Amino acid sequence: ALGDRILLTAGAEYRGNFTIPDKGAGSSYITIQPTSLAALPADTRVSPSQSASMAKLTTPNTTLLIKFLADSHHWKFIGLELTTTGDLYTNGQSMTALVYNHDAITYGHWPKYITFDRCLIHPYETDPSNFRAVRMGLALDGENMTVSNCYIHDFMGWGTPTTIATVTA
Repeated sequence: ALGDRILLTAGAEYRGNFTIPDKGAGSSYITIQPTSLAALPADTRVSPSQSASMAKLTTPNTTLLIKFLADSHHWKFIGLELTTTGDLYTNGQSMTALVYNHDAITYGHWPKYITFDRCLIHPYETDPSNFRAVRMGLALDGENMTVSNCYIHDFMGWGTPTTIATVTA
C-alpha cells in the first residue's frame, strides 16, 4: 500500500534476503523503521553505540541482504543495522555487497527515490584481519538515491583470511 510504515522491533534480528519490488503507481514512500526511531534523532549521524535502538537485518549466505528489482521506487530504510552473520566468515564465503540492484535491470528501469537514513552498515567481522565476508555495504545504482546520517564501517579486504607480515629494513 502507499505511504505505509513497516515497523520492526528495535533490538530484534531479521535474518534473510529481502527483495524490494516495484510498489506500483504513486509517490508516497514505504518506510521500514524500528519501533524506537525516536531514540535516533533526525539529522544526526548514528554511531555503533546506538545499535540497540535499531532493528537488525542480516544475511547468513552470499545472497544480497537487500536487492532492488526493476522499477522499485519510493522506499525509505531508516534506523536499521545492516550486516552479515558469522556464517559466511566461518565457511570462508564472501559476497560483493549487502545492498545492490538486481542484475537484470535494463536502462531506465533502475530503482528511484531510495533513502537510507540513520543506518549502521558493516560486515560481521571487526577483527584486525583483512578478510571481510562482504566487500561493500551499499552498491547503489539508480536515480535520486540518498544515504544520510549513516555509519558505514569496517569494509576492507577481499578473498580468504590471511596473515599480514610487517617487514622493516
